[in-house]
Amino acid sequence: MNALFNNSKLISKVQGVIQVGASIGEEIPEWEKFRIKNQVFIEPIAELFSVLETKASQQLHKPNVKCFNAALSDFDGESDFHISTGSYCSSSLLNFSKEAIRYGLTLQTAEVRKVKVCKLDTLVELGEIVLPNYNLLFIDVQGNEFKLIKGAEKSLQAFDFIFCEVNFFPLYQEVTLWNDFKIYMIDKGFKLVNLRNLEGSSETQGEALFFRKNFKL
Repeated sequence: MNALFNNSKLISKVQGVIQVGASIGEEIPEWEKFRIKNQVFIEPIAELFSVLETKASQQLHKPNVKCFNAALSDFDGESDFHISTGSYCSSSLLNFSKEAIRYGLTLQTAEVRKVKVCKLDTLVELGEIVLPNYNLLFIDVQGNEFKLIKGAEKSLQAFDFIFCEVNFFPLYQEVTLWNDFKIYMIDKGFKLVNLRNLEGSSETQGEALFFRKNFKL
């Protein structure tokens, strides 16, 4: 995440962050360090969400915080959520692929749960999220990034920055790989500013930072 947190000029332009796949809030110290006023955290796994909600509420600078126990995708409703045998961090709305096993990775489903699913556009339309307060979309959803973006098409132009995990290899079924994802983002009016391999997963996943095309620091 160096491209984001090591750029103080960029962070100073962040009015608010919507973090999807927030886990237990590992990035919260960064949001607190930079005194990000408006924060939304979205996490579908109940055990992680309870820790996240507590941590988010304990920030000393008292930001405006909202937490949602749900997954974001391109539809509203309910869906299976695949809990990984490895760790919660690899769990996803998408099932693990046979390619992942052939690649020598031990990603398999230990448990399938039903979770609430919604579109970001729906949360905005219902008034749960007031978009002008947020200009950074921060995504870590284990292969479901493209579907999340599809469910946020009406909201995308509110964001100056989108930071997301991306996939170079099909660890998950139905995953959209990097080249197609990048083309889609460019078509939606964003430019790629930084791409780096994900630590420990250099051949399979990475992190990408996009700016809205006409945004300048």
